[in-house]
Amino acid sequence: MVETASIIGDVAETGANLGAFILQHSPLTLAHFSKPCALSMTDLSRTSGIVLHPASLPGRFGVGEFGPEAHRWLECLSRMGQSIWHLNVADSAFPVQIGSAGNPLLLSFDALRNDGVLQPSDLAMLPAFNDERIDAAPVIEVRTAFLRLAARRFLGQANASPLLHHAFERFCEAAVQWLDDHALSAALKTAADLEEWQGSCDLSTMDADTITRLRDEFSHEIDEQKALQFLFFRQWHRLRASAHDLGIRVLVDADDATHRIGDVVEGRDQMITMEASAGWTGIEAAWHSESSIVLCPAQAMFENITPASGWRFTWEQFTPEKQLRLRTLTAKTGRL
Repeated sequence: MVETASIIGDVAETGANLGAFILQHSPLTLAHFSKPCALSMTDLSRTSGIVLHPASLPGRFGVGEFGPEAHRWLECLSRMGQSIWHLNVADSAFPVQIGSAGNPLLLSFDALRNDGVLQPSDLAMLPAFNDERIDAAPVIEVRTAFLRLAARRFLGQANASPLLHHAFERFCEAAVQWLDDHALSAALKTAADLEEWQGSCDLSTMDADTITRLRDEFSHEIDEQKALQFLFFRQWHRLRASAHDLGIRVLVDADDATHRIGDVVEGRDQMITMEASAGWTGIEAAWHSESSIVLCPAQAMFENITPASGWRFTWEQFTPEKQLRLRTLTAKTGRL
């Protein structure tokens, strides 16, 4: 698993070079991120980490993303001596994983700009969002519109570049077990949100002829959804590679998914995930416990924070003093 991540970390950021990489390695890389890696307690003995949904990361585009702030967070975890980033938040409006697919709403707009599928002029049109709370409905509406624009531009790039086009085709072929149905379902949901579709979005209720007809009717929208999955996994690869380089495991709970895009842990009875309301007193008690793995919700490190969905932090709140305090505790309890 980690070998693949190391390879990905060496890939240049340009779309052409990444296309060449995926062309060469796409079956392996897809397997790397779509099959669960079971970690035993011997893999993660006497260790600790932070529970933080990526949507809670700082950022200027309404919700945390898999972009520069996520990479900065990984560096912060490393400085604090942590070896786990746990992404699971059960009540989030922005799940990391939807079935076997990734959630495009977490795509980094900065990275999409670097890829040339969003322009600086596009980002300049974005409204100002709340830095401390996620206003889910307007954020989803705005981000969905810009993501569709990015997907269309990516498809244009792929049509103009045989190398990138072939890489995209290879990705779609490797993900065929889940991608075709996901893309159709997501396309129907988007159309329903835009009041362009009044029917069901549940493919399990449809017969084969209906599904075939809808694939033809929504072919362009389906291609957009496939493009967004390609872009999602491209960013996900980069993030997992950065985590690996820093010695950090990324854990994702997605028990209802056919595949998991993150690591899973066996022997969870030896893991403590404390309540966010426990604060530093709870953190210190958990870190001094005999449990093999202890996990701290990021909110527990902040004073006067009411745990709730939609919460976000700023780097100004996450002071060097807090970071040093956790690193000192981690070293003192032998979890560093």
